[in-house]
Amino acid sequence: MLKVLSPASGSLSTALPASTRRKTAAVLWIDAQDPSPQEMEELAARFGWHHLSVEDALRPQQRPKVETYDSYQFIVVYAAGYQDQRLTSTELDIFLGADYIVSVHRGPLPEIEEARQRWEGHPHLPKGGGSIFLLYALLDAVVDSYFPVVEALSERVEDVEERLFSDFQQELLRETVALRREMLSLSRVIAPQRDVVDHLMRGEPLLHHPELIAYFTDVHDHLLRVNESLVLQRELLGNVQEGYLSLASNNLNQVMRVLTAVATILMTLGLLAGIYGMNFQNMPELGWRFGYFLILGFMGLVGGGLVAYFRRRGWL
Repeated sequence: MLKVLSPASGSLSTALPASTRRKTAAVLWIDAQDPSPQEMEELAARFGWHHLSVEDALRPQQRPKVETYDSYQFIVVYAAGYQDQRLTSTELDIFLGADYIVSVHRGPLPEIEEARQRWEGHPHLPKGGGSIFLLYALLDAVVDSYFPVVEALSERVEDVEERLFSDFQQELLRETVALRREMLSLSRVIAPQRDVVDHLMRGEPLLHHPELIAYFTDVHDHLLRVNESLVLQRELLGNVQEGYLSLASNNLNQVMRVLTAVATILMTLGLLAGIYGMNFQNMPELGWRFGYFLILGFMGLVGGGLVAYFRRRGWL
């Protein structure tokens, strides 16, 4: 589905007339949600796109990148979300021309509307650089979507830290592993997108509009902040995993101490029972009238003494 976003009026139209270009910035913005191959071919024929970039836009799971062609640039970035304790990412493909932008994505993308509102609400649009500023609005909305995700991951890390000492279970380790996997997935998105912004800052379009470099520098700074926060949360999560393993090892040592103490007590009592269980005839104690009760009492005394000793040592 193709939509022409007309910031001047805020309306949406499925047609592509030249009159929808914004007069103040002379920029046409087409948003293609779940486009069909035929619709992409029509757009490619209209704007003169290379078939390789069209194929990349139709095939999901592309790596964040910037590809420069004769009359346009093809840019791949990812927006992120966090729902039901699961990380989600949506690929956003952008065709950037001198006086147009075409955004391609699958499924609804709230960042599109957010970017349109920022574009409309900006008081001083650069003359002749409207498409570059619109690209900034898109990238800024995409990068801003990372902050709630990192905040949600941070809250889960804090929750795991609190449960580490109050509710120590094996499920905790599985949760930390799942959290670490989500953080790695987000890192794989953020790291190459820093390279994308770096490439754009050094690219030819911004050379003609140096007044816009500050905007892209701001996006780059946001990416650095998100990455630093993510690295910090990964370190905290690593500390949680180490704490879990330390507690598990400590619990295992405690169990081994108890088992060792119990085994020592039983071994001592078994020694006494084994001695008086031998069938030698010349054992004076066998003739004692109260020998059975005496040996039981002695075994109880020895066992009680060992229990008291191990408790004093903290083994029981």
